Amino acid sequence: MTGKKLQYAEAWQDFRASGATLYNAGRDSWGYWAVRDDQYCSQWPPQALWACYDVAAKGDQIRFIGDFNDVTDGTFVSE
Repeated sequence: MTGKKLQYAEAWQDFRASGATLYNAGRDSWGYWAVRDDQYCSQWPPQALWACYDVAAKGDQIRFIGDFNDVTDGTFVSE
């Protein structure tokens, strides 16, 4: 996901090689991302807790699946 931009229904997110991630749903929000135990994990200050998700991908489509089967879908886009 490094160097990619993901478009959601009403937001976008990009993933930096440094482990930083920028999420924008009308304003910028900086957090961190990592892959841990084959899951996508993110952390959004001031929270210290990391949330991890299973990932399903098909072509440019990606789906994040949370512990309670909550789902977020996105599409990788060109910059």
